[in-house]
Amino acid sequence: MKKIVFSIIFSLVVAEDWIYYYSDIAMGRVTVDGLENEFIIPPTWPGGHNLTDISLDNSKIVYLTEGNYQEIIMLDVESMDTFTTDLNTEGCSECENYFPEYALFTSNDNEIIFVDDENLYKYSFLDSSITLLIEGEDDWGDSVMKKIAQSPDKTKLAYLSKSSENIQLIVFNLQNNEISVIDNFPNLGNDCDRHNTYWGTGDYIYYTSCISDDLSSLFKIHISNGEPAQLLEDDIYFIFSTGKQSKLEKLVYTKNSWNSASYRIIDLTSHEIINPENMLGIYEGSQISLYYQAWSPDHSKVALSGIYTASGWGGVIIEAYPVIFIYDVALDSMVSNIYVNNGSGGDYFLPSFWVEDKLEGDLNSDGIVNVLDIVQTVNLVLTNEYEENGDLNGDGIVNVLDIVQLVNLILY
Repeated sequence: MKKIVFSIIFSLVVAEDWIYYYSDIAMGRVTVDGLENEFIIPPTWPGGHNLTDISLDNSKIVYLTEGNYQEIIMLDVESMDTFTTDLNTEGCSECENYFPEYALFTSNDNEIIFVDDENLYKYSFLDSSITLLIEGEDDWGDSVMKKIAQSPDKTKLAYLSKSSENIQLIVFNLQNNEISVIDNFPNLGNDCDRHNTYWGTGDYIYYTSCISDDLSSLFKIHISNGEPAQLLEDDIYFIFSTGKQSKLEKLVYTKNSWNSASYRIIDLTSHEIINPENMLGIYEGSQISLYYQAWSPDHSKVALSGIYTASGWGGVIIEAYPVIFIYDVALDSMVSNIYVNNGSGGDYFLPSFWVEDKLEGDLNSDGIVNVLDIVQTVNLVLTNEYEENGDLNGDGIVNVLDIVQLVNLILY
């Protein structure tokens, strides 16, 4: 019988949360405590790179370059290796060029989908092939925030398709190209452009329907059950932009008007409406209007962002800096604010994704590497079982060498 005995000093390694962001000047990620800010694209003017998605395992991101001949870049956040699409041939009027406005990963992280005007395409980084998926859809949304929701497993899309008389909620299956109409409701023909879709947990889709030029309602529907339920009636003025987060459990919105007193949070599972008293963006004594939201993986906190401006003589803005505020739902408190050294200037700043680093050696997936993970690794060795996260040296076997490496990781 095998005996493995270790005498160690208890210690731990804690997973670090990162908030990925982009603006019209820079792109990067910042830790939730604000102590580390890593630029993916350093501050440049003009900028305008558009960060649009992160892969299922959080190891890759995709973003669009700025300029007249845009390309899509896939970046490995660990190695910093980049892979660029081959969509355009600059200066060749006879060539078939594409002008991507938005891009998302599929369940295969070597494959993306992108919007070009009214069409949706699939692109493979392996062979540079391009496949037309959807043609002639003229209401995808503006170039910064496309009105497309993606399922958590990245196999389906949901979007609203408008005609002069009706609006259809459509689900598109990326694996078999099947289109399903989930709901159909009248187009009231007003000037409201705030129709949007969100993908929650358990294959529930949430969508807004405008009832006037300024206000909309929120509905909930399951992709296999065509009976929508109304969650919010006629009182949504604005839902804070969410990037392309899927598996949403909560949303921040404003009720009836645009001011901090109208901020609300809806729990999409329990349908509870939270009226926060202390969700104010105060920085350097000034209140900042908040526009964007990125939720923590456990949905206990949300990152909200705005632009802090400092004025000089005559009220002329001389500085404009992005700030991220971290709001704790249970505490009803802004627990921190992060000034992002992004370079002066900028018209927008979006916290796109809040992700937790995958911890090497965290076998029980509790976000901490400690003695409990050593115990679990020892059990793997004793039972001759294999788990990839326990194979720290990558030799295809979990053995004493991995235990030693894990102990060293904790101690040093």
